Amino acid sequence: MSALLGTLLNLRDSATKPAPDAWQLRPSADNFRVGSNLPESILMRTIDPIPAEALLSRTQTVHPILRTLFLQDLTSSGFPGCSFAWDYPWDEHWNQLFSRFVLKHWWNAYRAGVFKVFFIDPADTSNTSILRGLLHCWFIGRQEGIWLGRFSPQRKLKKKHSESKLKMRNQIQQHRRQTLSTLPVLPAVKTLFDNIKTTSDTEDTSSQTLVKVPLPWRSDEFTQFAQKLDTIYAHKKITTNGRTFVHAFILESKRSTSAPLSPLNIKNVPQKLPANCYSKKYWSTLSDSDKQLLNPRDPIEWPSLQTIV
Repeated sequence: MSALLGTLLNLRDSATKPAPDAWQLRPSADNFRVGSNLPESILMRTIDPIPAEALLSRTQTVHPILRTLFLQDLTSSGFPGCSFAWDYPWDEHWNQLFSRFVLKHWWNAYRAGVFKVFFIDPADTSNTSILRGLLHCWFIGRQEGIWLGRFSPQRKLKKKHSESKLKMRNQIQQHRRQTLSTLPVLPAVKTLFDNIKTTSDTEDTSSQTLVKVPLPWRSDEFTQFAQKLDTIYAHKKITTNGRTFVHAFILESKRSTSAPLSPLNIKNVPQKLPANCYSKKYWSTLSDSDKQLLNPRDPIEWPSLQTIV
């Protein structure tokens, strides 16, 4: 249901631009009055056939041609809108009639084979209450999101920025774990970066410079060890891909170090790391109960570890 709605209401972001906001637009007062007085008999119009190319998808996506058929059906049936009336409750006639159009096209798509790569219990497809319940829950979630501004351009930009940071953080973590797996170090050392919290974020500045966001809780020795792993990974890539490639595409060679952060209000500190992974300055700010919660393991001999690396 969600995949179909994403296509019918044009909710999907593309690789180059975000989805338009037309689905959020409320109907005009005149259109709302007209739509609220339409009979359910307008649903009787036959939907145009679904083209064969819309049935060839090997992924759980719905071809955009179904939106074209949906809009044609709404227009030909005389319904004066292409989305829900978000300022009104689910039980409002406009929303009930529009939801019936959605279900009409869901059943048409199902019978044509659009959802053959989706896992759908055949028993559910004939249960109108289940389908309407799914659509109702989706409507409530979207309506609340509009009221709270979750789909505003500012929120979308913030989400995109957050996803970009997480992607870079995951990439750095993966590379460090990969490098550690090739080194003759103790098992306790190989797992140092298993927790994503031990890897710092990367910020993309206004000058398009990538900078590391320091982790104030992390000891200097642990930070230096992380940097050593990054250097090893970059050098290996230089050997296999060349220096130009590494400088252009490898995060480890592009990130610079930003100014240290204040140790105040430190959050998301990983637990059960070797004791000397934690900064002494940070450790001194903790209460006894906080120290117990961190539950540190025995320290690592950093000098010998650095020698091995």
